[in-house]
Amino acid sequence: MRIAYVTSYRPGSPNGVHAAAASLAAALVGRGVYVEFWHFGRRFERIAEHEEPTGVQVVELPLPGISPSHLTYARWMPAETRRWILKRRTRISLVHFHSIFQPEAWFVSRASDAPYVLSPHGGYVHFLAGGWRRWARQLPWYALERRLVADAAFVHAVSRPDADAVRRLSPGSVVEVIPNGVDLPDAPPVPGTPGSPWLFIGRLAVADKGLDLLIDGYAEASRHAQLPKLVIRGPDYRSGRAWLANRIRAHGLESRIEVGDAVSGAEKIALISQCGLFIHTSRAEGLPVGPLEAMAYSRPVAITSGTNLVEAVARAGAGIVAQDHTVSAVAAALEQAAALDMGDLNDLGVRARRLVEEEFSWSRIAARMSARYVDAIPGARRPS
Repeated sequence: MRIAYVTSYRPGSPNGVHAAAASLAAALVGRGVYVEFWHFGRRFERIAEHEEPTGVQVVELPLPGISPSHLTYARWMPAETRRWILKRRTRISLVHFHSIFQPEAWFVSRASDAPYVLSPHGGYVHFLAGGWRRWARQLPWYALERRLVADAAFVHAVSRPDADAVRRLSPGSVVEVIPNGVDLPDAPPVPGTPGSPWLFIGRLAVADKGLDLLIDGYAEASRHAQLPKLVIRGPDYRSGRAWLANRIRAHGLESRIEVGDAVSGAEKIALISQCGLFIHTSRAEGLPVGPLEAMAYSRPVAITSGTNLVEAVARAGAGIVAQDHTVSAVAAALEQAAALDMGDLNDLGVRARRLVEEEFSWSRIAARMSARYVDAIPGARRPS
């Protein structure tokens, strides 16, 4: 079984799609599945192949410096890239596209005889709620994207709302719900300590991530309770960093809320390991990796239903759930967290780690995914 992932290869990226694809691929390789990434990029001058330490193969495929129109994507792709794909397709059992509205995915799906899988990663949830952007994308959707979804062996959804969005856009599609996962750390968990800061890590997309709810909710809760310092880290998105700075200044919370750059690797692990509570107040997601990573390090979470983790977290007693997407609901959740002593928070963290071990480890997710790949590939045998 030889699988090609069509997406950027960026392990540890703050982009949840890239991070999830890289981690899933590494877990599949660990189960004996061959996985290679077809990483398309405008900065690549020539086709290059290499193997990562995880055993994942990566192929860098050049693209031109301008974006295509939706109706000329086949002619737009460089000749050497097209030739490489047409030659390579005979060696691939199944193609897995990650994310939506990718012209390279539309070309590959037509150029290859291999069955393929599509993972929207919550993209169609945002598409359906996208206002004018939704209507601007209707033509390419009906012309190309709808056909791409309809012809997939199955569509991989990471949550129930993700699956519902796919079914709304393509009622006849086969949809399989398999959540994102996380790598479990080898080191034993470190208990939180009194005064440990609260933490958000993710893209600074104010509306999608509910960062306005977080800042305003923190301000409201601070009027009734003594809250730990709040640390926000992530890459800027549509001037979200400037918006946050202005909102924090308006509340007079410059000394209580810190906004910093994106983090990865050891720095990210250190921040998670040292926080007392990981907060994620999204309005709409596929399934965010951040809260899963925090729970893997035995950190309790405070979340909204937009994370699509509420049911699991509530069932496991792994954190605190805001009742709806309002400032008052987020403030109430933060006040509830502030009322807990460190021992109570650490108990929530222990249950959070257990939840990840039982339902969200990449090894478990990879086992489920490889089984579905086998079902989609004629004549394939299950890896041992």
